[in-house]
Amino acid sequence: MDINTDWQAAFQAEQTARAASDAFHAEHVAPINAANDAGTATLEQVSEQEQAWAAFTDAHADTIAALLLTPAPTLQAVAHKLRLGCQDWFFDGSDQSTAALEVIAADVERLSGEA
Repeated sequence: MDINTDWQAAFQAEQTARAASDAFHAEHVAPINAANDAGTATLEQVSEQEQAWAAFTDAHADTIAALLLTPAPTLQAVAHKLRLGCQDWFFDGSDQSTAALEVIAADVERLSGEA
């Protein structure tokens, strides 16, 4: 197991999933929401697009979880994990978020030489 390789793969997967989710939202959800605001689309159409977007947001959430559970190779990577978890509301007190915080604590200990 190579920490750098594993980290890079998890980091890239999260970035790819985020880009796909953002693109779907920009191409499908935002326009239908704007059309609804303008009175030219129905709430049913909005709901359909938001339900379709859910597959992208779920995939992105899975990649965030995977990244947060991947050992960080540097303190900068640890900071990235913390920012990402806060930005995307991952740290919600769930068992999954607690496990991620335990991995992050282990990262800090390992990288600081205190493990």
